[in-house]
Amino acid sequence: MSKHYEPNLMQPYRERGLDRDSVFYNMLRVMRVAYQRFRTTGTGNPPQFSQQDIRKAELEWARLKKSYDSTIYPFATDLSSCFLGSTSRKRIVLVVDGVFYGDTNVPGVIGYDITDDIHEFFHTAQQRGTIDDYITGRKVAEFVEQERSSLANKGFRFFEIRASKFFFFNEEDLGSDVFMTRDGINLETLLPLVTDVYVPLNLKGGLGHVNANPVEQPSLENYLRNIPRFVSYRLKASTGGKLAKTLVQDEQITLEDSIKDIAAHRVIAMDRDEVHRAVEVMGGIPTIGRSRIVAIGRHQVKVLAVDDHYKKPESQYKGINLLVETAETSRKGLKAPTAREIQLIEKSKHFNHEIDAENDKNPAFRRRYERKKTSSQQTNQFYERYRKLLERICGSEYMLVPI
Repeated sequence: MSKHYEPNLMQPYRERGLDRDSVFYNMLRVMRVAYQRFRTTGTGNPPQFSQQDIRKAELEWARLKKSYDSTIYPFATDLSSCFLGSTSRKRIVLVVDGVFYGDTNVPGVIGYDITDDIHEFFHTAQQRGTIDDYITGRKVAEFVEQERSSLANKGFRFFEIRASKFFFFNEEDLGSDVFMTRDGINLETLLPLVTDVYVPLNLKGGLGHVNANPVEQPSLENYLRNIPRFVSYRLKASTGGKLAKTLVQDEQITLEDSIKDIAAHRVIAMDRDEVHRAVEVMGGIPTIGRSRIVAIGRHQVKVLAVDDHYKKPESQYKGINLLVETAETSRKGLKAPTAREIQLIEKSKHFNHEIDAENDKNPAFRRRYERKKTSSQQTNQFYERYRKLLERICGSEYMLVPI
C-alpha cells in the first residue's frame, strides 16, 4: 500500500462521533503528510493551523469524549452482566494509577469501593469534564483528606493522577475471608491480583503500593488460586501523546496503529476456549462485508475488526481484541453508535501481561520500564510541535492533588 493511502489514525471514529468534514480528522491527515514529506525529502516544516481550526478541533474532541462519557458506564454494566451473570450483585472498584511525591517518590495505586456511589455520579452529578474524571478527582480528594496525617507523616506532599479504571466483580466472588473484612473489601489483597500496582519509576518491581501501603507481588500459584472473575473498563484520559508518536513513526501506518481505545473494556476469561466463546457471544469474527449484530443487554453490538494475538507468534500478549460498534436501545430508538475496544484475555496470560513485575522477559516489566522513559527519543521538531498541539486539543493526562 502506498503511503498516500495510509488510514487516518481516527478512522474508527469517522461517522461514530466525528463528522464527515471534521477539522480534527483532517488535521491529522495534514500532519502525517507533512512529516512524510520531511522524512522523504529532508525539507519542510510542521504545518501551521489557525486558532479558529484549533478551537474547532478542541470542540470536536470534547463532543467525542462526551459521547463516550455518557455511554461507557451503561455498556460496561451490560457487559459485566453478560460475562459475570445477571443474578449477582456487582461490586465496583475504582483504581487510580499514579505517584506519591515527597521526600521519597512512591508509585502505586489508590483504590476505592464506589459501588454505593456510582449511580449518583452517572445519573445526577453535574460537573465539568468527563464523569470518569470527576469521580477520580473526587475520590482521590476524599482519600487524601481521610489519610492526610498518615500521608504527611510518610513525607508525601502531592499525589499525581495518571490514569483511572473501573472493575466489576460479583459480590460472592469477594465474599471470602481473602478479600473481605469487617470494614469492606480488602483492596490491598485484591488489587495486586487484578491490576498493575507497581508503576515503578526506576525499580525492577516485586513490591508495589496500594493506598500508599506496600504490597508484595503475588506468586503465579497464589494469583491463579485467588483471582476473581472481573470485567473492567477505562475512558482514555488523553490520546495526544500517542497520536503524536504515531504521526512521526517511519513505518507505514496501518489500521492496527489507529486509535481504537478511547473507551476500552477488558474481560478476563478462565482459559483460551472461553476467550473464543466470548468472541462468539460478541457476534463472532465478521466475514468480508458482513458483521452479525447481537444484543448485549440494552445494547446492539457489531464486531468491526478482530486483532487475534494467538495468531501472532511474536506477540507476548495472548488474547483477542475486538473493535466493536455499540448502540444503546431507548424508547426513541437506537442512540448514535460508538466504536470501542473489548479486550478478551485468559487469566494466566493476564498475569504475564499485567502483573508479573519481577521477570524482565515479561511484557509487564518491559511496559512498566517504558513508562519511565521520556519522549527524548523523538525530539525532532515535528514530534514536539505535534505533541503540544494534540495535547492541547485532547487534554493532558496528569493532575496533581496536594496533600
